[in-house]
Amino acid sequence: MRPRRKRVAILGGGCAGVAAAHALSRTPALRRAFVVTVYEQSWRLGGKGATGRDPEHGHRIEEHGLHVWMGFYDHAFAAVRECLDAWDPPPACPLQRFEDAFAPQYAFSVGDWRLQLPQRPGRPGDPRPHGWSAFAESRFAIQMLAALARGRAPWARAHGIARLAGVVLRGLTAEAFGRGDVWQRMDAYDLRAWLIRHGASATTANAPVIRALYDMAFAYPDGVAGNGRGAVAAGAAVRSILRLLLTYQGAPMWKLRFGMGDTAFAPMHEVLRRRGVTFRFLHRTERLVPSDSTNTIDAVEMTSHDDGHHNDPLITVGGLPCWPRAPRRRRGAARKLTLRHGDDFDDLILAIPSGALRPLLTDVARRHRPIATMLEHTHTVATKAAQLWTQQPIPAQRETVTGTAGPFATMADLSEVLTAEAWPTESAPRGLLYLVDTMPDANASEAVVAADARSWLEHVGPGLLGEPIKLAAPPYVRANVEGWERYVLTLPGTTRFRIAPDQTGVNNLRICGDWVQTSINGGSVEAAFESATVAAASLAG
Repeated sequence: MRPRRKRVAILGGGCAGVAAAHALSRTPALRRAFVVTVYEQSWRLGGKGATGRDPEHGHRIEEHGLHVWMGFYDHAFAAVRECLDAWDPPPACPLQRFEDAFAPQYAFSVGDWRLQLPQRPGRPGDPRPHGWSAFAESRFAIQMLAALARGRAPWARAHGIARLAGVVLRGLTAEAFGRGDVWQRMDAYDLRAWLIRHGASATTANAPVIRALYDMAFAYPDGVAGNGRGAVAAGAAVRSILRLLLTYQGAPMWKLRFGMGDTAFAPMHEVLRRRGVTFRFLHRTERLVPSDSTNTIDAVEMTSHDDGHHNDPLITVGGLPCWPRAPRRRRGAARKLTLRHGDDFDDLILAIPSGALRPLLTDVARRHRPIATMLEHTHTVATKAAQLWTQQPIPAQRETVTGTAGPFATMADLSEVLTAEAWPTESAPRGLLYLVDTMPDANASEAVVAADARSWLEHVGPGLLGEPIKLAAPPYVRANVEGWERYVLTLPGTTRFRIAPDQTGVNNLRICGDWVQTSINGGSVEAAFESATVAAASLAG
């Protein structure tokens, strides 16, 4: 007699939730072992990576912010590539294979220091038989050193980079002789404090390239960016930069040609649904209820707006399956719903962002001190984002720029996305810019972001692009202030309190997301996919 399939409820349909559903359904053996259901509060998948189409403005792609995947995102790329290979899109769909989905990017700017990094063999997501030792390939080592040396910056800046590299090497050498995990020990310090501890001058520790690292990590707990401000754990920061420079495959960065939601989550939704994964949209998790007698989660309380007519969430634009900017049908009336252990689920995977977790885990944290401690040391920050559709093309030298002054520290040219939109020929934009930064909670609103976008257009943009910017459509702006859309921070002294996906102390509860313990320990798509892989593997044995 065949054993009953284990029922797994995944709470949250963002990066981690979708990745967990993929990991639990990717083989016939796994599909025979598990029944997987994803409960998502929205009408679309992706969480902070979700996108929507605006039919009033050329079916343009509207996002929560800038999403560029790094070439070392092994788990994320492997999962998306596997789903793209399994997908069977219609012939008219412009997204057929990996090369259609992602565009390599070799150049980026840190302030006024422009780098053109070399191409490496392979594609992101390829197996790594040699791991970190791949950097020992002498040819690539020489190419990388040459690229860093000829970065377009004043020689004084180049010498400053050399001094900074020497400090990092000296610090890592010293840390290697300490006790315990090197990165965990480094995480006790802020990055600037760690650099000074190992011999950096105040000038070196506050160099523009260091400011750029804080900007890329949104490392400003109060939301106010600026020179010499912010906090980020040194170990996580140094490790991520080393992985970015030394372990990427193909290109150091990859742009998503159709926005993140349509490039990754629309194909994954179609493939996962074909595998038998069930998606329950418009289901908001309210509370996890621990059992009084066993070390398990006994129930999950929810609010549902699903009236049974939201099982076909996608629309089609130019032959491409896409997520709409609003549900295709009106939400149903709110109703309370309780999932019961033993009746509706056997195991839970909690994939809800950390900013929204505290009210959900109040009762669980009261009984499990490690979970309470993790929540106490989990921090997030509000972010702001703007998309600008321009009448003129973006100069080739301005692909991605971070560490700049003004209301938005990071700018990226995502003009590749325009080919996926459906503008009338006479009004079609020729360029598309993404702007992102942190913002304080006290004045976090879309009106403030819109004012910042106007200020950037007037005072900063002309200097970066070499000419005044003319818009082809109204900007799209977002103030990401809700718990689920805030950015996860990695503050000094906090990573040691993170819990691994399979070590919650609750028998039927796994956790995943960029807020749990991973090899990155920082806000990123890769951390979400990596943690989901670990959570699923622990269930699959």
